[in-house]
Parts: sequence; structure tokens; C-alpha cells
Amino acid sequence: MTNELRPLPRRNCLALLLGTAELDVGRLVFTEGALPAIRPVNYFVHEDDIIVRTSPAGTLSTLDNQVVAFEIDHIEPDSHTGWSVVAVGKVEHVTDIDTTLGRPVTAVATSGFTSRSSPAADSY
Repeated sequence: MTNELRPLPRRNCLALLLGTAELDVGRLVFTEGALPAIRPVNYFVHEDDIIVRTSPAGTLSTLDNQVVAFEIDHIEPDSHTGWSVVAVGKVEHVTDIDTTLGRPVTAVATSGFTSRSSPAADSY
């Protein structure tokens, strides 16, 4: 065992994002008032997009076209080894998720992804 950090290939990162529904909470990193901010978020992956449900009145709903980072990780408590996936991209508001996905969002929820966001949330 080594303490070496090694980059993961893109396909491995996507597999970890898709295969960790039990870890359906990630961290969204953005700037707020010129300072770094981090929020835990529920998410699911559609094609190459990470989709996060937000409250219409929350801080995240004010992000538009802003560069953000998204991170998930897992550490094995016994071996102290693990992995981390970090994705960087721009925020794009989606108000009609069913049209964007090409199927009802409930179909996504039943395929292993869940959302614990409030029922009032209407932006993704």
C-alpha cells in the first residue's frame, strides 16, 4: 500500500459518479461574495451532466453561468484509502427537467437516484 495520489481516468470518474447512488450527496463549490462557499447537495448524473435540485429561494438558485466545482469521495475507515472525484463546469438553470431528460424525473428516481430536497424545489 502506498500513500500516492493518482489521477483517475474520466471513465472511472463517471463510473464512480453513476455507481455511488448510496452516496447521493456531493459538495458544490462556488464563490459567494468573492469568498469560497461549499454546500452539500443531492445529485444525479444524466449523460455527462451532474444535476442538482435547488430551492427557488436558496443561494444555489442565484448561480447562473458561474464556474463551480462538484466533489464526491469515499474513504475506507480501516485502510484509510479511498477516492475523490472533482468535476468543474458552468451552472446552467433547467426549469423543465422532464423535457431536458426526455423522461419524467420520477423515472430517474426509480433507477437508483433519490432526492431529499423539499417538494417546493423547482429548479435543477
